Amino acid sequence: MVVHGDIDFDGNTLRYALTTGIDERNGGEVPIGGDLRYTRIGMDGSTLIVGISFYYSGGKAKYNEDVAGGVAKWMESTTYSVNGLYAEYTDDKWTAQAAYYVAKHDGTRNLTTVNSWDGSSQNDGQRDRICDGANWG
Repeated sequence: MVVHGDIDFDGNTLRYALTTGIDERNGGEVPIGGDLRYTRIGMDGSTLIVGISFYYSGGKAKYNEDVAGGVAKWMESTTYSVNGLYAEYTDDKWTAQAAYYVAKHDGTRNLTTVNSWDGSSQNDGQRDRICDGANWG
């Protein structure tokens, strides 16, 4: 589900969007994401965009093979969030962009899934990190 829109301020625009879905829920969690951005058009035709965006899994999420989402297939479940801000300035000669994002992740590996892999695509270091040194195969 998406709720979105914009508000005009004398040619400048405030845009907003709020999203939710059930794609990777582990149970009754409610994931939520959003974006808020302001676009200012200068008298010289330049454009300044500043905004913030976020996503929170709403609790534990699980891998879903039908969704290209944020949960890896070797995870039992995970809770994650991403928050950030961004800006862009454009005129007839320049484009400057900046962004800063922070992501947090707290997950539990599914060792049954990991141990069922044939291991041919992972080296020993990768298997040790994924399994925290637990038995492989």
